[in-house]
Amino acid sequence: TQTIASLYLKEDHHKNLVDKKITYFLEKVRTKYLLKTEKLNTSFIEKLAQKSGNDFSKTKYLINTIITLNKKSECSEEELIVLHKMIDKFFKK
Repeated sequence: TQTIASLYLKEDHHKNLVDKKITYFLEKVRTKYLLKTEKLNTSFIEKLAQKSGNDFSKTKYLINTIITLNKKSECSEEELIVLHKMIDKFFKK
């Protein structure tokens, strides 16, 4: 995993990694919290915050970040790192 991640980082495939991180996050939400992830709206955010024990505002910020990054055609290394830290912190709650 480390080798593959290093290869992506060296090749500046940040958007590809961001997309994979988002896919991983949403899959984990579906399996761990049994929530549908088709509509990332306020109702979804409320349910996710409640089931995960995370603060609503932090959960909303994470989901809004995911929505924003999904719309972009390219992402920076910094955006990838921030997303990774946000997801990591979310699941450590």
